[in-house]
Amino acid sequence: MFKNLELENFGAFKQAALDFSSNINVFIGENGTGKTHIMKLIYCLQHSSNSEFMLEEKLKNVFSVKKGVNRLVHRKQGPTTCRVILRDKYQGKKELIFDNTKARKFELNTKKSNINFDSSSPVFIPVKEVLSFAPGFISLYDKYDLAFEEIYYDIIKQAYLPARKGMPLDNEKPLLDLIRKIVGGRVSVKNEEFQLSSRGSNLEMALVAEGHRKLALIWQLIHNGSLFSNNTLFWDEPESNLNPYLMKDVAKILVMLAQRDVQIFVATHNYAFLKELEFAKENVDIAFFALDKKKDEGVITKKFENYIDIAPNKISEEYSRIYKEEIRRALEN
Repeated sequence: MFKNLELENFGAFKQAALDFSSNINVFIGENGTGKTHIMKLIYCLQHSSNSEFMLEEKLKNVFSVKKGVNRLVHRKQGPTTCRVILRDKYQGKKELIFDNTKARKFELNTKKSNINFDSSSPVFIPVKEVLSFAPGFISLYDKYDLAFEEIYYDIIKQAYLPARKGMPLDNEKPLLDLIRKIVGGRVSVKNEEFQLSSRGSNLEMALVAEGHRKLALIWQLIHNGSLFSNNTLFWDEPESNLNPYLMKDVAKILVMLAQRDVQIFVATHNYAFLKELEFAKENVDIAFFALDKKKDEGVITKKFENYIDIAPNKISEEYSRIYKEEIRRALEN
């Protein structure tokens, strides 16, 4: 599990330090404040073990910067060096240094964890669902230069992993049953095609509601062992294509995963989802990170323990504006 992250001249950030929760970490902020970039960076650092070459290639492919990772350096005049430090809770540390000079410096310094932390394969769920277009995707991606970030390739490969031997562990069955009831069945695979199976009938995943496909992916990743204790889940906009009434279920799924020692990072713009997480704080530790873009300072990060304390909070501000507008119109009429 990750303890903290320090950033210097990375992407939209001039300087930032984030202390993470072992359970659920939530990033909120306007578009372009670096929420997804933080998650992608941690994902790459965890995924690439201690190899400089592997990490550099992973960063290029996950961020889609074919010209080089120097494109990830904070934009300002003159040569600039980016420095990233990621620490885990087991005394391990990874320090990454690269710049935007012609020499293209790229250095990775590591201090090994007390446990074999790098052996885990993190899970990154992108905004767009993947199960419906998974058939044939891996072979195409291996052969051709597709305009897809590598996180799509990674998550589809993880989804195709076979189920573990034997029945699911007892502590995972309630979670699998919860998701199965929401989506209306369990996931099966036939000729590379994902299907939703229930009572002897199979429904092609392309015919399943898109929001349910995302939850079906979670079911599959739990069932085949990709989401396990001491692993990491990154989920970009869980609310995408899901009706707000399902936010309580999504929050419950994340809480149950966190209780099983999965460290979770999510980026969201959804008020209902944030409130459901706030209601769940009595069961797990949740850290809220507000990202705010300043003209001369880059993106500023602030950590909050409670949703109500978050400032600035554009999501809450917009809901308040709409509420006040409704009152004004009602009084006028």
